[in-house]
Amino acid sequence: MIINSHFEKLDLLTKYSKHSTGIISTIERTLRRKLNRLDKNQIVLDLIDHAEGTAEIYGYNYWEVSLYQGLAKSEQFVNSLYD
Repeated sequence: MIINSHFEKLDLLTKYSKHSTGIISTIERTLRRKLNRLDKNQIVLDLIDHAEGTAEIYGYNYWEVSLYQGLAKSEQFVNSLYD
């Protein structure tokens, strides 16, 4: 309940949504440059590696770790890189 209250009072969902859109676009451009060297599994491993490296610095609850983990698990995101 406290988390929900913080998200509502501080309008965090909107702030995170706006920020993550720019980050996702940057991640997508970076990964597209690697497509000629990496297959889909390697792209997923690259995302996981970034998440784990970031977690070592900021911890597993850091928003960027969750973002990279989510993208690594998203077949739709990974497949969209090859469109």
